Formats: sequence, C-alpha cells, structure tokens
Amino acid sequence: INLNIGLLLGANLKSQGYKVEFTRTEDIGLYTEGKSVKEKKYEDLNKRVSLKEETKCDIFVSIHLNTFPESYCKGAQVWYSNYEGSERLANIMQGTLKDKLDQSNKRKAKAAGTQYKVLRGNDTMAGVIVECGFLSNTEEYQKLKDEEYQKKIADALAESISIYLKEGAN
Repeated sequence: INLNIGLLLGANLKSQGYKVEFTRTEDIGLYTEGKSVKEKKYEDLNKRVSLKEETKCDIFVSIHLNTFPESYCKGAQVWYSNYEGSERLANIMQGTLKDKLDQSNKRKAKAAGTQYKVLRGNDTMAGVIVECGFLSNTEEYQKLKDEEYQKKIADALAESISIYLKEGAN
C-alpha cells in the first residue's frame, strides 16, 4: 500500500513537471539478506537516510501506515522534521488530507523530534512522514486497500507539495 501510494504520488508530481526521486520502486527492502530482523530494519533505515542526503532534494516525504492496539484509532497524520519549512509543509499536507479524505479527522501535524530516524540529523530539506491511516481500524483498512482511495491520498499529497513549492519552500 505504501509503495503504491508513493508511486502514484511520484507519477502525479512528474506529470506536473517536478523531478522525483524514490528510495524504492519495487516491493523490496533496502537491506542485505541473511541478517536478523533488527539488523535489516537498521540497514534499511540507514540506506533511506543516505539516499535522502545524496539526492539533495527540496523535500523528503516518507509514506507509512499506522497501527495501534485499539481499533478505534483512525485518520491520517503528518510528522515533520525540525528543518525550516517542514512544519509548514506538514500543516499544508494535514489540512489537504483532512479536506480530501476525512473532514472529521481531528489529527494535527506534529513535530517528530527524535522519534523517526529518517527525520533526524542535519537535513538540508523539509522532511515529513505521512501516516496515511490505521491498518488496525477495520473501516480504514478497507479504504487503504482500495486503489482509488490510494490515488486520493497521492493526489492530496501532490496538491500539498505543489502548494508548498509554489509558495516558496521556506
């Protein structure tokens, strides 16, 4: 689901003339086989951070799906790095996701702090993690599996990115 949303987002942005870089375009991890789950996760995250730094991109968007032990949790939420402009990008995204997907979503964009490795460090670009919804919520999970809904998410994110870049990154 994450990969498909990312690919749809990339296609939308490319159609608008933006240059898009991906950390992956196939459903594979960025790690070496034969390692423990913990080692694979660590290597995968480190490679994503390296790719982010190598591309020297204007913004970094990492797409995720959330889960929670209680099934009542739902709604997209955006987390942002401490780099200048990240909070503004996250707020634009959070608002657009609410408008386009679920107007009852009361979640707010939040500072990631040190919580997410891909948003830590000496970034040179705005960075966000988009939690597109909760797999642990049956109703939301059904929506997230639907390709039309995935396209709605991607289109909302593309619209947000376009607004952010057209208004000036900082």
